[in-house]
Amino acid sequence: MSPQSGRCTPHETPAHGSSTDRHEESAAPRRLFDAMQAAPTLGVLGGMGPAATAHFMKQLAASVEASTDQGHPRTVLLSDPSIPDRTQAILRGTYEPLSPIRNGLLTLCGWGADLLAVPCNSAHYFIDLVSDTIPAKIIDIVEVTLSKASATNPEGAWLAATDGTVLGRMYQRRAAMMDYRLILPPGDLQKVIQETVYAVKGNNLETSSTLIEEVARKLWTLEDIAIVQGCTEIPIAYDMSGLPPCRSVSSVDALASACVNELQAFSCTSENPQSLPANEKRSEPDTQIAEQNL
Repeated sequence: MSPQSGRCTPHETPAHGSSTDRHEESAAPRRLFDAMQAAPTLGVLGGMGPAATAHFMKQLAASVEASTDQGHPRTVLLSDPSIPDRTQAILRGTYEPLSPIRNGLLTLCGWGADLLAVPCNSAHYFIDLVSDTIPAKIIDIVEVTLSKASATNPEGAWLAATDGTVLGRMYQRRAAMMDYRLILPPGDLQKVIQETVYAVKGNNLETSSTLIEEVARKLWTLEDIAIVQGCTEIPIAYDMSGLPPCRSVSSVDALASACVNELQAFSCTSENPQSLPANEKRSEPDTQIAEQNL
């Protein structure tokens, strides 16, 4: 600092930075905040089950082409393992999971979610009943999984899903609409598939991998076609078994990829909100829907 003027000379550095430096430093967080505000938010309703949710989050990260943290989508996760068993409710013909699933989705919307994903196939049996009451788009795990299956295995596939998902016929109906050949396993193998799912939920991963390998090899003896993993626990067991990835279609991977694609599309359209169709513009949750109607 020049003792005569009390100002910095060209060769000196201010102790606390110049006004220009301070302006640039204060503007950086503002630019970051503006970018965060513009980016769409993915809401994930998980806990059905916890291991499947963790696997989905891992696959979501793997589906993004990013070299930094900032290149990944902003995500809010509500993991609620207290939601009643979806398969058991479907088998009984009751609706205990319906209200907590809907409430969870509305909570995520309240947290700012622009797009919703639920990494549980059987949960979509109940989601289909209330999807029109949710003010954000919900990615249909059944639709995106079968779309991937038809693209990669046009000859058809086996369905490996819970008893509830099979009884709920979500996959069968969608496959029929797509004119896609989807085959249900024999009853004895379906029982083993259900055991596989609960083995994963119980953290008995070695048992689950043994069970799914038994199922897969017997199915391939009957007909050598791919297996649609229509339950988000099954990819965990399948991956541990060492079975060839190319012989299956994971609903977890399909959902993760669809989320990334939808978020990218949302980013483009959100720059021009007027280009969005009226039914895709963000609205507040309809709190007037009576719970007794659920």
